[in-house]
Amino acid sequence: NFEEFANIVSGKDGVKGLYNNPGKWHLEKLPQYGSGASSIRLDQGMRVLFKNNGDSFDIIDIGNHIGH
Repeated sequence: NFEEFANIVSGKDGVKGLYNNPGKWHLEKLPQYGSGASSIRLDQGMRVLFKNNGDSFDIIDIGNHIGH
């Protein structure tokens, strides 16, 4: 799932491409990590914390402790 996530956000639509399949990608904005920070669930336990920089994104963390 991580590779699919990375391919989508690296594509022509960027992070907005995740909204094309909202049932699969559970995107959550996390302002406590700074402006533009969000996490997305890869599976039942793993999440990716990333920051959207407009034309690019930075991965901040991958793990099961992100979010709540």
